[in-house]
This record gives sequence, C-alpha cells and structure tokens, in this order.
Amino acid sequence: MALQVVNDYNAVAYKVKDFTLRLLNKTKVAEQRGLWQLVNIGGSIALVLLFGGLVQWRRGKGG
Repeated sequence: MALQVVNDYNAVAYKVKDFTLRLLNKTKVAEQRGLWQLVNIGGSIALVLLFGGLVQWRRGKGG
C-alpha cells in the first residue's frame, strides 16, 4: 500500500504549475481531415451494426 503525504507547500506548487498547449500543425490537419472523418463516422456505424447484429443473433439463438 502506498501512502502519499502532501503538505500545503506541495499542494499550492502543484496548482500553480503552468501547462503549455501545443498548437496543431495546420497542413497536417488539412491533409488528414478526410481520414479522421471516415474513421469517426465509419467506426460509429460499424459499432452500431456490430452490436445490433449481436443482439439479433442472441435473440434468434435463445428463442
């Protein structure tokens, strides 16, 4: 079992830490836009069809 003790100084130092955001490469985004649209839409449709097929298979098998 791990025990972690945090004092007030460490808690405040952790909250103040800055995070730098990396900007996206615009040319790479433009090149890969179609691919990611296909992955998102096609993947969603494939999951719906897969789970729908599993439900239909289970219904036909049991009853």
